[in-house]
Amino acid sequence: MDVHETMLRVAWESSIGTSRAAQRVFRAVVDRHREPHRRYHGLRHVEWVVRHVGELAEHEPVVDRGSILAAAFFHDAVYQPTATATGPIDHEKVSNEQ
Repeated sequence: MDVHETMLRVAWESSIGTSRAAQRVFRAVVDRHREPHRRYHGLRHVEWVVRHVGELAEHEPVVDRGSILAAAFFHDAVYQPTATATGPIDHEKVSNEQ
């Protein structure tokens, strides 16, 4: 486990939980962000987003921090850098749908 995954695990467990289901989902998200075709949209990017979401949440009232953090983790879970027959893929939209 590298420093990025460690930071993300701490954030995940403190906001989403440590149940077996939560751990399986965390592992799936981490594995997706380690796919070999990823350049920018890897764990460092997720760590940056999670860190900044946390900083913003310190200054604004947050009702459901877990949902906000989950959105940060999943916003680019689906990332396919190639175009399809119908054009480029909207990664955020596809990630949200899954």
